[in-house]
Amino acid sequence: MQGDERYQRLQLSRPQPGVLEIATGGDGRLADAQMRRDLADIWRDVNANVIPRWRSCVA
Repeated sequence: MQGDERYQRLQLSRPQPGVLEIATGGDGRLADAQMRRDLADIWRDVNANVIPRWRSCVA
């Protein structure tokens, strides 16, 4: 999965089984309203198992 149209400001990838990598972009700007919505939605989807199981890692 390289991305998902549901999340306009996020880039998603699965570098290995059980890992969901979420990137917010590399431009260094603060999150705009759409990114904040996308971030709220993706965690809701993960918790509701809309997105298959993953392991959490914050870097």
